[in-house]
Amino acid sequence: MVGKDEDAAKSAVAEAGLTASVAYVESSEDAGTVVAADPAPGTTIQRGATVTLQVSSPFPSDYRHLRDYFDCVKRVTEYLKTQGFSIASSGTGDDGAAEVLYASADKGNITVGSRPFSHSFATGSSTDDVLASGAPMRGIRLDFAVSDIAMDASGPTEADAQHLADLCGFMGASQTLTEANATLPSDLTKTSARFVCVYGTMGDYSWSVLVVSEGDSVRASATCAPTSLYDDYDLSKFGNSICDMIACVDVYE
Repeated sequence: MVGKDEDAAKSAVAEAGLTASVAYVESSEDAGTVVAADPAPGTTIQRGATVTLQVSSPFPSDYRHLRDYFDCVKRVTEYLKTQGFSIASSGTGDDGAAEVLYASADKGNITVGSRPFSHSFATGSSTDDVLASGAPMRGIRLDFAVSDIAMDASGPTEADAQHLADLCGFMGASQTLTEANATLPSDLTKTSARFVCVYGTMGDYSWSVLVVSEGDSVRASATCAPTSLYDDYDLSKFGNSICDMIACVDVYE
């Protein structure tokens, strides 16, 4: 039993005439692997009794750990419901990929879509779980709750953005950008907004954290997507920089 994946272990329990119950635990084992069982294997129990399988959690250890959602795509909604999120809008785009907005009362909003770098989202009336139905997830975005944003009166700094990157479990930062040195294409117009964007990669995934201040308004967001997502866009307008594209589209589009 121990060492099997969750589905195989549940099948083995059922074949033995027992009932399986699953408890997800943090473990160094691969996600979805059974790490313990109660009663332990070899124990004599009555037919129909419940066996609790302790399974290495397939879910993020924190709802802000955006990279980890790509390892449990079909169960994203299941996990987010346990974190206090609900589907506010759901559908699929022209490419068949999921377009889902998850809202919460105190943790901000999470958006799954093909343009995670954009803060605009076309809402619909459906609340179907399209990810569980097999729609692919091309990118994910977190618009932080105000309580997560630690910024003083001096405006957004690299430290502010790095604080949020740490909350997201992001590593491998490679670029920091502000409104002063961003490459702005001619079809976008600069505003009075001040921002800091930190960008990095983790394996085949690109991530970003953006903190924006304009007037009395402050907002912050994080994104994560396969780096290949940006192959679909003309980065030459942004100095061939994914970081510049993410920041400029989010702030100025």
